[in-house]
Order: sequence, then structure tokens, then C-alpha cells
Amino acid sequence: MNLQTSEAEALAILFGMQTDRSAGQGVEELAGALSGQLSMPLSDLTRMMPWVTRDLRRARRTLKAEVETVADMLSLDSPPVELLRMLKSYAKLCYHDPAGVMDKEVALMLYYAAITVALIKHDEVITSLKRPRLIRSLNSRLNKAWIDPRLEELFHDALAAMGAEAQDEPLGKIAEIKSGTGSTAA
Repeated sequence: MNLQTSEAEALAILFGMQTDRSAGQGVEELAGALSGQLSMPLSDLTRMMPWVTRDLRRARRTLKAEVETVADMLSLDSPPVELLRMLKSYAKLCYHDPAGVMDKEVALMLYYAAITVALIKHDEVITSLKRPRLIRSLNSRLNKAWIDPRLEELFHDALAAMGAEAQDEPLGKIAEIKSGTGSTAA
């Protein structure tokens, strides 16, 4: 077992989550797991990813509001993109964690939340996903009975900003997406 897995297990215990995620989860369990992740203190990201400690401190200094949790950060008018990238990395790490500390569906919800907030609040792309895949993925998240209402609103806002048509082009800035000129920068 590697150090990151041990830290992931410690976080799971801290939030009262099961560490065996291979079995299917019910709606209530998934909703509870997502709620636990959204109420996770941002400082806990550094336990899973110690290399982001300096970036987290620097990003928090730029904030005018007191931000303690992931949900606080996602609800800001303009959360630092560095924090969104950290959340995306954390979710990706949890998704690929061989110990399965976090349900993969919960990890995906956080992953897409970070991408969505960067896109709609900063008009910044923090993914190499192409537009059609992002649209399909957001629609898939919206079909989860256990989605948090705050994330549901964010995903609807992102879909509205991108428009309904999926095109096989790299994701670009919102203005480029609407006009169909999509940038290849990702």
C-alpha cells in the first residue's frame, strides 16, 4: 500500500466513509459521500497532495472571503483557478486510487464541478476534454438522483453557457463555444 492510499483511507475514516467502494452504492450513501466531500476542509487537500500546500496558502491569501470547505470555494464568485485545479487533481487522484476510498461516481462529480466552475466563472478551460464529451458527462451527472443541488445548478449553468449542440471540437472559451469557433488550447 502506498503513502497516498494510506492518506486517502485516513480521509475516508475521517469523513465516516467506507473504504470498500467496489460494491454498488445506494442513493443515500452516494449523497452522503458527496456531502462529506463538499464539506471537506480545503486544508485536507494537502494531506492527499502535499505538493499543493504552498499553492493552497498562496491562493487563500488572495481571497477576500473566508473559505474553509470545498463547497465554500465552489460557491465563490471568482474562486482562484489554482484551487479549482487542485480540486480537479484531488478528484482524479481519488478516482484512480486502487484502494477505492471514494466512490468513482463521487470523484467524477467533484472533477466535473472543478472544470465547470473554471469554465463558467473564469471562462478558463482546465481540461483537455472535447466539448461533446464534457456535455455528455455533465448530462450524465445531472441524471444522478443523488446530485447536490448546488452542483446541479452549476452543471445547468455550464450547459446553458455552452449551448445544447455537441460538436467534435476541442473545448474552448465560452464565447468561442457559442460561436462555434472553438479553440484548440486545452
